[in-house]
Amino acid sequence: IGKTITYPGKEVWVENGMGVFNYELSEQAQEARMEIKDSKGNTVYNEKVQPNLGMQTFNWKPEGEMSDGIYTFE
Repeated sequence: IGKTITYPGKEVWVENGMGVFNYELSEQAQEARMEIKDSKGNTVYNEKVQPNLGMQTFNWKPEGEMSDGIYTFE
C-alpha cells in the first residue's frame, strides 16, 4: 500500500483525473507517439512523447471529464 510498481503491459488505471504510464524504447527513435484508448476502444488521446532510449514516464492529466478506470496505451 502506498507503493509504486512497474509491470509489463498496455493498461493503466486512471483515477481522479490522472494516470502515470511507463514505457520503454529499446532503441532511439526519431519520433514516438502515445495513443490512449478508453474501455470501448475509442482514442481519447494521441500526442508525441519523448523518443529517448530506455524507460520513460508519461504523466497524463486528461482535459475535461474522464471516468476513472482502465485505459490502454500504445
